[in-house]
Amino acid sequence: GEYAGIGIQIMGNYATGICTISRVFLDSPAMEVGLLKGDILTKVEDIDVTAYTMQDAVDIMRGEIGKPVNIQVMRGDQLLDFVVTRQTVHVNWVNSCMLEGDVGYISLYEFSGDCSDAFKQHYDKLLSAGAKALILDLRDNPGGWVDDAVKIGDIFLDEGVIATLQYRDGSGETYSSKKGADTIPMVVLVNENSASASEILSGALQDRDRATIVGVQTYGKGVVQYVLPVGEEGAGMQLTVAQYYTPNGNEVHKIGITPDVVVEMPEEQKSMFFEIGDLTDVQLNEAYKVALDMLK
Repeated sequence: GEYAGIGIQIMGNYATGICTISRVFLDSPAMEVGLLKGDILTKVEDIDVTAYTMQDAVDIMRGEIGKPVNIQVMRGDQLLDFVVTRQTVHVNWVNSCMLEGDVGYISLYEFSGDCSDAFKQHYDKLLSAGAKALILDLRDNPGGWVDDAVKIGDIFLDEGVIATLQYRDGSGETYSSKKGADTIPMVVLVNENSASASEILSGALQDRDRATIVGVQTYGKGVVQYVLPVGEEGAGMQLTVAQYYTPNGNEVHKIGITPDVVVEMPEEQKSMFFEIGDLTDVQLNEAYKVALDMLK
């Protein structure tokens, strides 16, 4: 939840090679200099950034506190250069607020760290504040640990399948929810950067008629990796071992999750930073309307 760097999250596309900033962390050096969500990362120091050199670029951006790093991005048709001073970055996995009309809103940024525990704390706080419907925002959430997606899904899904895995050798595994589930009306927000564990969770909630999905087609990462330790320095090798399917048996890889209510983000809003719960956000506003309709 804390590291030394500049404070951005990057989504790499191996089909196009393009690396896009999908999130700028609050109060980070990147936010201070004006880097924006939607900027395409083109250069870090002397490295030309592609999906294949992204990790090298990340290694450079993380470093000694107080030292500058040169960043170049493409914004629209402009190449822009920034000098960003590395600082301690605090990663908040979850944020939430109450919206008018007794609608609770939770934004889950990544399935990492203590996110499932933090999610439950935010959810319980919203219930205590009187939330009668919930919007779960998984936009720009690149995924992470499957177990966290299952834990969060288990809060809202009664006994049944959350996802199934098919391994290379033909064997399988099923992730399931247990008996007993909260029945709060629910809307899930997704976009083109919602991937992996985000798609596991949203796909399960959709297939089992537990939530209405709002937004645009998700990324389509339907494979699972294991991290195998290598050596004694904390290194590891990420190995793709399985493909996952939604409860109805739908394939996700290179397809994604199709929303029930399709809402495109206007071009002028794609790089905007919205304060938590800002209903000028077109996609959030539509999700809010759907949530209010559920309470009628």
